[in-house]
Amino acid sequence: MSRLTKKVGDNYCSQNGDFYDLYNKLGKLEDLEEQIGCPLEILFRALIEGIYHNEKFEHPLLVLDEDNFKENNFHLVVVGTIVYLEDYKKTWWLKKDKSE
Repeated sequence: MSRLTKKVGDNYCSQNGDFYDLYNKLGKLEDLEEQIGCPLEILFRALIEGIYHNEKFEHPLLVLDEDNFKENNFHLVVVGTIVYLEDYKKTWWLKKDKSE
């Protein structure tokens, strides 16, 4: 997989100056975020770092079974409880103090 961007300090710029490819990739990523109902960076942080749900810290599992995938019904499971990705900052958070 080749990158379309390169990191310069804290920012990114085009690797080859082809903005058409950059916009297409960005558009696909934004479509995916809309489909799952949550920013991708939040989803991955939740899976890697864990979440706070019902005032408890949990390590969730991402559930992508075939029926839910077809219906765009993506969710996390924490100790048998379903946590919907679209409910980020409503029923679950990355930080205990809900400051994100």
